[in-house]
Amino acid sequence: MSDIGYPMVRTKLFLMSRQLAHHAGFENKGRQFAGVQRVVLSALGWLQLAAFFYRDRIIAMATFMIKETKPRQEHVPQDGHLVVKNERNILAPPAGSHGGQRALPLVFCASCMSCELEAKKPDFSVVPPPREHTDEHQQHVVRTANGRRFDDVVEISEDDIRHALFLEAKKHKYWKASAVKKMRIEHVEHFCCYHYTLASYTELRSTIDATEAYNVSQLMESHGLGTSSDTARPCGSGIKDSISPWDYEVLPDEDFVDQNKMLELPGTSKLTGCAACNSEGVIHCFHCRGYGTDKCTYCRGTGMKAGVAHPAVYTHPMIATFPHSDIARGYPGSGTAIVRPTGTGGLSYGVGTPIHFMAKAGLPPPGIGHHDLCIFCQGRGIRDCYQCKGQCKKPCTTCGGNGSVRTFTKLRVYFSVEHNDFYTETHIPEKLLRTVSGQIIFAECQPYVLPVTKFPVQEVNENSKRLCALHLQKSMGYCRVLKQRHTLEAIPVAKVTYSMDNRPGVFWVYGAERLCFVPSYPSKCAIL
Repeated sequence: MSDIGYPMVRTKLFLMSRQLAHHAGFENKGRQFAGVQRVVLSALGWLQLAAFFYRDRIIAMATFMIKETKPRQEHVPQDGHLVVKNERNILAPPAGSHGGQRALPLVFCASCMSCELEAKKPDFSVVPPPREHTDEHQQHVVRTANGRRFDDVVEISEDDIRHALFLEAKKHKYWKASAVKKMRIEHVEHFCCYHYTLASYTELRSTIDATEAYNVSQLMESHGLGTSSDTARPCGSGIKDSISPWDYEVLPDEDFVDQNKMLELPGTSKLTGCAACNSEGVIHCFHCRGYGTDKCTYCRGTGMKAGVAHPAVYTHPMIATFPHSDIARGYPGSGTAIVRPTGTGGLSYGVGTPIHFMAKAGLPPPGIGHHDLCIFCQGRGIRDCYQCKGQCKKPCTTCGGNGSVRTFTKLRVYFSVEHNDFYTETHIPEKLLRTVSGQIIFAECQPYVLPVTKFPVQEVNENSKRLCALHLQKSMGYCRVLKQRHTLEAIPVAKVTYSMDNRPGVFWVYGAERLCFVPSYPSKCAIL
């Protein structure tokens, strides 16, 4: 705790102790107030003492959490990983569809603000890439490359080793940092831990049938008969029926970044009648069950401003009915029993209300004035349904009240990054190696990268070949590989054998950050 923060906290706790004493009723009693103040300030002292002893562990833990939670620069799509279900109508593109032909322009879906929400539904049918891409994958599985060059790695000096051990000793409670200078280094063994990384940027395409509200005026505008000409291509005209989603060129905004694009497949749009409302544009209101009325929520169906039924109404011999609900009307608790006059022009009203009394007796209820009636329903106890506005029907949500919908095929293009890596075997745990960086001795980015075969470490060659074959086999017949890149990073490691007070020991210094790893640090007052 800093020198500035401690007095501020002490002052706040002092004020809290005064408030506690005030609520306890002995603010003016000196002995009791002093006892409360001592308890509060002693708690502050214990907190300060604990923070002093564990400050190094708190700092080390915070540093490790910051390194572990570095924000990624990649853009993650909203729908996460692709889950494919109900695969149907898999479109097989014609052979040689990419053999020098120019890609057709693709019309973006100009309708949907809800495309991102619908993208989360796993109902898209996966469209496999053309066969020529699958054959190209198969050819690159067994190919190798020659003439590659690998850079050299700088070794860790003895000064860096001592400095790394000094910083590591300061992070621990029982380590004495001054003893680092007395330590004698017997032997330093330099080697590298190689980190091989392979990333494949793939493209997956899937389709699904979609509908949206549409009217005749929008259809005329899309055909150029109206005033607007925003649509690039007429709906359902000028394009052949046997169309493949892979015939259109869709480029990602940025390479090796997860992206999700929702597009409309040209030539698949057509105007049909709405099946939900039978092309009428309106549907039955299920809130009021087609009655057009609902209980007044202000007076709770009583017709009185106070919200309580008046005894002069429901106890009268001609009425003898308390305002009650009718489960046959509306939702439970919302519908109320009503009376509909047989004559034309009469308004319906709820039973047990002042209007019910006036309709039966021909005069107002005794002791009730106009100012006592509900200001919203005027004593009827019911109001127009707020869903259908008293019309018993409401606009169709599928077609927007137009009676017609536009059906089309929605194309989803999902760009994803398949990532795998490998560390050569060493005494340092892999979770510690992931927190440091090294020197890039080899990097390559190609449409199809070839595995490393001429590296002196055979373990790197074998795993490079295994990962390259794995990526191509996973994408074969399912998605298309756009680009691949692989890097080989050399993390410098120094194995240090030391002696202190005739006691031998060993520790490791690794990474460009020169971090120190001690397999077993002491729990008592010692250096190592």
